[in-house]
Amino acid sequence: RTDDDNGPQCCGIFLSIGPTFDDGELKDKLSEFGKITKFVVPKNIDRNGQKWPKGYGFVRFSKASEAAAALEAMNGTKFGPEDKTMYVSVLDARKEDGRDILPTLICLRFKEARSLEEVRAEYEQYGEINKVYYHKGESVINIDFKKFSGAAAAVENSPRENKPYFVLPNAGIRRSKRPYPGFDDMMMMMGGPPGFMMNPDPGFFMAPKPEDGMMKDSMKQFESGMSVSGASGKVGTLKVKFNPCVKKCALTKLFNIVPGFVSAELTDMTEDGAVATVIYDNPASAEHAADRIHELEYPPGSFLDVKLDSDSADGGGSSWTADPNMLMPDADAQKVCSTSLPDVQPLAKDDAPIVKRLFFNVVNCPTLPPNALITNLFARFGNLANAICQRGKRCGYARYCSEASARQAVQVLNGCTFMGCTLKVQEDDAK
Repeated sequence: RTDDDNGPQCCGIFLSIGPTFDDGELKDKLSEFGKITKFVVPKNIDRNGQKWPKGYGFVRFSKASEAAAALEAMNGTKFGPEDKTMYVSVLDARKEDGRDILPTLICLRFKEARSLEEVRAEYEQYGEINKVYYHKGESVINIDFKKFSGAAAAVENSPRENKPYFVLPNAGIRRSKRPYPGFDDMMMMMGGPPGFMMNPDPGFFMAPKPEDGMMKDSMKQFESGMSVSGASGKVGTLKVKFNPCVKKCALTKLFNIVPGFVSAELTDMTEDGAVATVIYDNPASAEHAADRIHELEYPPGSFLDVKLDSDSADGGGSSWTADPNMLMPDADAQKVCSTSLPDVQPLAKDDAPIVKRLFFNVVNCPTLPPNALITNLFARFGNLANAICQRGKRCGYARYCSEASARQAVQVLNGCTFMGCTLKVQEDDAK
């Protein structure tokens, strides 16, 4: 079985090495294991215009057995002038949660029923077998090998009438069309599924619709519902220049690949393209996103310009003390809340212990409440660690470092009208 224009299943590998290595030396080393059909090493450009590897690469061989040989020989070994440990994984073998797996499970379809003992005896020649079992009836059999190389040899040497293939997560979901050549490789480079591929549409700059999950009164409102990964007292921001044909929802999902994403906001329109501000809840995530996504060709023919926002830096850094008002200039919860609220107070310190968690629900809200607006609301009572909507939902949790602050939030907010809907706030006793 082949994976459309990408060749046989499991013939591609991802290598994480570190920024200091020679890509020519790497290609020569990999060529020892078989024929290379595609070799990509993304690079950064320094101030002098010199290109340097970003620290990883993508390689496709002509056969899965060649990829298996390279993986088993090079994974965990030292490479490059600094003797960095190399980590190798298979591009096609990834679970929905992003975890890499080794493709050791194969499926065979025989014309008639076969015994498991008979199949095991026949396929042990390719490598050590962990398990053989029936999949559908007694003519469709799965074989789980101990090593990727054994499974690859079995798939490549089995009679074609047995229709051998690797059993992979979501392997049955096949896309019949590709937006452009190299689409899958780019998605694999980004470490994410193809569901967030940008759809060129000038309507990005038109008034946002309620069904898009955005506030109706301003383009500068945030699309939210994204989970925030930490309760850090610092945040990081990026300035992103991109092709105006890109939809906001696509840009948001692209940067949400990196944990800690808070929001994305269109800030300017220039002759060189659209400009957006992307915010993460910690500086490390912002720096990682800038390093990985900068100069990505997305969509074809256009390159993303992603840089840390120097205006937000403090003393040359890439972060500042988190102020609930800074996360979103228009995020004034008092404007959309029926009850009188105290002034916004700073968030709790990073090392302050969380002593009380509140559950909140904006009942039947037509849009996703922006996390920045939720933070602004619950920060009015002081000692707030974080307040986050669950992904894609109108409910979430507010965590406080003071029981008194949490009790005051419940007393003031529970039952009030927020964003035109009833807000329910109660203490969460779950451990």
